[in-house]
Amino acid sequence: PALGIGSTQISPQDGMLLNYIPAGTFQMGSESESSDTQPVHTVALDAFWIDQTEVTNAMYALCVADGDCSPPVSTSSYTRSSYYGDAAYADYPVISVDWSQATAYCTWAGRQLPTEAQWEYAARGGLAGAIYPWGDEMPSCTLGAQNGAQYEPCSPDDTLPVASFAPNGYGLFDMAGNVWEWNADWYGSDYYSSSPPENPTGPASGDFRMMRGGAGFSPESSLHVAFRRAIAPSDSGTFIGFRCALSP
Repeated sequence: PALGIGSTQISPQDGMLLNYIPAGTFQMGSESESSDTQPVHTVALDAFWIDQTEVTNAMYALCVADGDCSPPVSTSSYTRSSYYGDAAYADYPVISVDWSQATAYCTWAGRQLPTEAQWEYAARGGLAGAIYPWGDEMPSCTLGAQNGAQYEPCSPDDTLPVASFAPNGYGLFDMAGNVWEWNADWYGSDYYSSSPPENPTGPASGDFRMMRGGAGFSPESSLHVAFRRAIAPSDSGTFIGFRCALSP
């Protein structure tokens, strides 16, 4: 059958369900966010696959068991003394991994970290100009909500199991909130003004890598699909995770 929105495949390496994102053109960035999200510019992307959820503790443990990944920097979470390696949190997003650890996992799984452009295009779920992955409605802490996200005012002040809220238009969960997600790109504050119009991959070098999506402790503004956060690639934290992508 022809591939399209709703097409999925299962990774034989980690059991992750990947969703197909069709080729297309979108307006990347926002004129109402910080200056590094400007100017809004047209980006064309080839089709790709992306993980339906954030990589979980159980999935990451498979890579560690194979010797291709190092354990998270911490096995606790923000409020839980036992998190990674605890069966109760197997389906929660892995956290406390730096950029190199996330990259190593995606390589082991036969995938790679998504570029910023891929991530934002996927997060938008086919909605042109929307503020959040679901549209413009303010986020809700209600489990299963179409506009749901785990962020600053929600309880507990920690992660939730992946897919605790409704997916976006591309069938992707937690593109806003729960944990920050590493992207492949180096950060460039003025990169958008010179970004290639097709399949951009970010600056050739830099001091910081990109994260997207916001997290459980993040304010509402961090959940915006255009919001960018730069951080040292060696940093890790109790609200930093990732998902992988796959280019056909």
